[in-house]
Amino acid sequence: MSSEQGYDAARREVVAPRSGTPQGEIVTLSLPARPEYVSVLRLAMSAIASRISEFTYEDTEDIKLAVSEGFSLLLASRRQPSNVAVECALDARSLRISLRSPRSLLACRNRAPLALQIIEALMDEVAVSDKGRESPQTPSLVMVKHFHKEKT
Repeated sequence: MSSEQGYDAARREVVAPRSGTPQGEIVTLSLPARPEYVSVLRLAMSAIASRISEFTYEDTEDIKLAVSEGFSLLLASRRQPSNVAVECALDARSLRISLRSPRSLLACRNRAPLALQIIEALMDEVAVSDKGRESPQTPSLVMVKHFHKEKT
């Protein structure tokens, strides 16, 4: 593999394509469901969104804020130690971010409606479910930000 796309053994990291949008890639993270990890998640989202040439600075900031609010929703119902699984999937037209945790998100929706309103205002699509895609027992919050063509 070239250093333009693939694994760079010298730096021991995965290198994304340097031009255009890296389509079809999936980035996954598992973070402890603790407040001090919100900044780690924001940094990761900033790095991912800034690699996508179709996103503006404002889009990147919107994504970071929406993901922070989503992570905070999961923290609001913390009863036992757990992790939050984060999946970012890129396709030809959007970035899809899924947050999954064994905590009930529907209960959070009733206690923190403002947080969900903020997320819905910042992202193009938002879905909240106590039944995740991979497992019926895994609640999920899915947020999608579409690429927007630059205005001329």
